Amino acid sequence: MLTMSQIEAARVRARLKQKELCEEAGINPHTYSRAKQPGANTTVNTLKKLAQALDAIAQRDLERAA
Repeated sequence: MLTMSQIEAARVRARLKQKELCEEAGINPHTYSRAKQPGANTTVNTLKKLAQALDAIAQRDLERAA
């Protein structure tokens, strides 16, 4: 399971806007912003949705590049 800091780093490396990742994950951008705060109590479900969204976006990018 990825941590929120790992998710944020991956989002930045992928040059994704927070809004894009949130839309793909089906979460509110406010939830994402709160999750980035130190000591935030982010649910496993939210982290899972974000990680799956990153994977889906990366897969689409790879398919487009092929």
